[in-house]
Amino acid sequence: MKKLLITGFEPFGGEEINPSWEAVSRLPEEIGGYSLTKLRIPVVFGEAAEKVIKIAEELRPDVIICVGQAGGRDAVTPEFVGINLRHASIPDNGGNQPKDEPIIAGGNAAYFSTLPVRKMAEAVNAAGVASRVSYSAGTYVCNDVLYTLLSRYDKSGTRVGFIHIPYCTEQNKEPNMSLENIIKGLTVAIENVDDAAASCAFTNKEILKIAMEQSAADLCADEGDFLKSENVIVISQNREDARRYLKLPFSCQLVSYGNNAVASVSPEFREIAEKYINSYPVEHLFETPNMHALNETLMEKGQKICFMAEYFLPDINVLRPLDCPYELRVLTQKDFTDLYLPEWSNALCENRKHLDVLGVGVYDSGRLVGLAGCSADCDSMWQIGVDVLPEYRRQGIASAITSRLAIEILNRGKVPFYCAAWSNVKSVRNAIKSGFRPAWVEMTAKSCEMVDSMNKLN
Repeated sequence: MKKLLITGFEPFGGEEINPSWEAVSRLPEEIGGYSLTKLRIPVVFGEAAEKVIKIAEELRPDVIICVGQAGGRDAVTPEFVGINLRHASIPDNGGNQPKDEPIIAGGNAAYFSTLPVRKMAEAVNAAGVASRVSYSAGTYVCNDVLYTLLSRYDKSGTRVGFIHIPYCTEQNKEPNMSLENIIKGLTVAIENVDDAAASCAFTNKEILKIAMEQSAADLCADEGDFLKSENVIVISQNREDARRYLKLPFSCQLVSYGNNAVASVSPEFREIAEKYINSYPVEHLFETPNMHALNETLMEKGQKICFMAEYFLPDINVLRPLDCPYELRVLTQKDFTDLYLPEWSNALCENRKHLDVLGVGVYDSGRLVGLAGCSADCDSMWQIGVDVLPEYRRQGIASAITSRLAIEILNRGKVPFYCAAWSNVKSVRNAIKSGFRPAWVEMTAKSCEMVDSMNKLN
């Protein structure tokens, strides 16, 4: 699990509490796929940043977020920039009161936050907590910490940001915000620290290339075959690098990424497949009535069309974590032990438990009500399946857990993919809403006995 170091300050300026630490200390231990380490830091120039850096060097977090009180503000305000200036209107808790001094002599004038602050503020607002981007973290200890950390971790891979919060109601000062809303705002902000397009190791072009490489392995074809204008036919064979659930060799398998059709067949079906794919336009090969022509000839050899499906890949320019009205938790294989139940049969597969590697669950008062799971079907791509209990549907849960899981998969260096039957309109809608786009289609033949058994005809 990724690591996030989050800090809050001790009280200062005669206050008995500091809402930054009151809120940080009450945050959950895990948020949005991050394991949180919480740290209370002093309101002392230099010393506060040094304490954060000391812990960060041991922890090696992916993200550092510092939280501080900003009296006079009425919203949760992620900071856009830290500046190289110390100027204190009141002494810090160590008695220091610098005037117009640089934080780092000869250092850059400023550093921008490496978190998606606008996205974070928009998400907090959407959750019902007032929020906006701030373009000044001041010149007191908060800015001192932000600038120092941004300088220290510039181009290091560790992302850094700062969030200012208002007084809490317990301080009896105006304007203020309830501690409950401050905690909610920080939680949502943390859930949105990953900007898919900015942090993803892949481009859309690279994702499509990876998918084509995997399809080529599945079919015993070449990646370039899917880009040709003419149709291609290859002989199917067993492949160790094929998707692990495939039963190889195929009798007749058709795949298209839109340019042409690639048929992977057993030798006795070559002539049938070749005649079919060259008799109709590619856009009609995977539908009726043309499909009947193939099915009738396959039946003469004991086969029928069995599966037809559309496959989706994430659009990095669209994918983002979607809001959910309930608690989300990132789950790993050890969490699935008691979840192999009928209600989670799309998210998990009891026959291939060893491939179920990651999931995102949604909980209502501790009860699991929705689950997106993924199976490590091949080395480079993990397939997503989703289940939501009937009484919790139409609340945006499916798209929330699908999008979150897709981002978790991408952050682990794998490509998520999603499969839906053409007629499963609800599933297709979920794919689109979650940030996925159609990429390729497949049609698979199986034995007549298997198809009839699935249809309960024998």
